[in-house]
Amino acid sequence: EDDNYLGLVVVVVGIIRASDHKLQEEKLWEYLAKLGLDKEKSRSARENQPFLNLEEVFKRMVKEGYVATIEEKGKASKEFVEGPRSKLEINVAQLAELEAELAQDSEPTQVTQQTAPQRRGRRSSTG
Repeated sequence: EDDNYLGLVVVVVGIIRASDHKLQEEKLWEYLAKLGLDKEKSRSARENQPFLNLEEVFKRMVKEGYVATIEEKGKASKEFVEGPRSKLEINVAQLAELEAELAQDSEPTQVTQQTAPQRRGRRSSTG
């Protein structure tokens, strides 16, 4: 269970980092829905997946410092930003390598290159 949770943390933090380090709540849920995670159903959108209370998962991420929320008075929506713990524990270069593997590409995207300049020019051995 913790491996699944930490995997979701990495995905969420990666999405936030790729979105200029902040993301409106609605947009985050849009991206997660593309991965088969549905806030409204509060579980995986795929029928054969076990129950997952995403609201509770996000509360845990905030409590444990992986993400933080910014709420403005008068606005119904909130923004998610990277929390202090994820800045320490989730390596930018590792996210770039994961991104390259998932894209079946040997180079990280321009967004990741801007946040991980030490990776420029280095070719992945998995491509």
